[in-house]
Formats: sequence, structure tokens, C-alpha cells
Amino acid sequence: MPKGIPKNGINKGQFKKKQIPWNYGKKTERICKYCGKVFYRESGGKFCSRHCSGKATGFKKGVSSWNQGMSCSWIKKPRSIKVRKKIAEALSGRTRPEISGENHYKWSGGHSRSIQKAEWRNSIYKRDNYECQMCGKHGYLEAHHIKPWKEYPDLRFDLDNGITLCLSCHYKVHNKKMRKAA
Repeated sequence: MPKGIPKNGINKGQFKKKQIPWNYGKKTERICKYCGKVFYRESGGKFCSRHCSGKATGFKKGVSSWNQGMSCSWIKKPRSIKVRKKIAEALSGRTRPEISGENHYKWSGGHSRSIQKAEWRNSIYKRDNYECQMCGKHGYLEAHHIKPWKEYPDLRFDLDNGITLCLSCHYKVHNKKMRKAA
């Protein structure tokens, strides 16, 4: 039996190791779809050059494509400035009372005293010499409330209720509290 054909006599087109296909490296004659010029390629290719490909597909240098500026070209087009202004006017000043304030799942007592909180934090850092009070590290520090903010509203800005901790020590303190609560 000839080499490459199985014993049952049926060749399913499978190659053995180190066997080279008959058309390997052979270039086929093709005709350019744009200019009609004859060219030779091993595989694929409808055009003889990138120039012909660009001309045939309608690509022009310096001209923006039809879908430029679209967030998702085949689903929706960007809204015009006029439409965006109308939407902004309709939504301005509108709140959803069913999920605002005390009804929001992240509500924790309504603390929006950012200036007072920043002053408290900076005075805690200054008092503790900008150093973690557990490990002595400098660098990224956080001011920790010894007695929780939510449970003790009268001690929120008391300097005796604060301590300077680094990020890792602050995590450890809160993690211990979580373990005790569970």
C-alpha cells in the first residue's frame, strides 16, 4: 500500500507527522476586485494591494467614519445637545423620597459635617505626632473613633475619642470588632 494511506484503504485527508500538503507554498492566481489586475497569493485576499482595498471599501484619509462618536455603534446613537438639555431640566431638583435620607440602605445618622470632621481628624494626627499608635508607622494614616460614630453622637468630635492608626492597624481593629459581634 502507498505511504500515507491507512490499512483500511480510506484516506480521510489527515496528514501524518512531517508530511507536507500538496499545495504548500503554491500561489494561486487571483483577480483584484477593484482594479481587475491579476495577482498571486498563497491564501485569501480579494485585492491586490491595501490601496485597492481602501478604495473599494470606501475608506478616505481625513474623513471620519460613519460611527465615530457612538458609544455602541450598532445599538444607539449619541444624544444631541438639545435632547441632553431637556433631560437635564426634567431631572433637575427631582429626588426619590422612598430611597432618600433615612430610607436609604446606607443611612448612618446623617453626618455631613465634613469641615468639622476634617478639623477633628487633623487635630488627632497632630496630637499623636502623625504616627500610628499601635505600630509606630508614619505615612498613610487614618483617624479612628474609639467609641463608634453612630452609637455615640455626642462623642463624635471629642479628641479623647480619637486615635491615629495606619491602614493595616485600622483594619485589624475593625476586624476584631466584627469577630466579637459574631
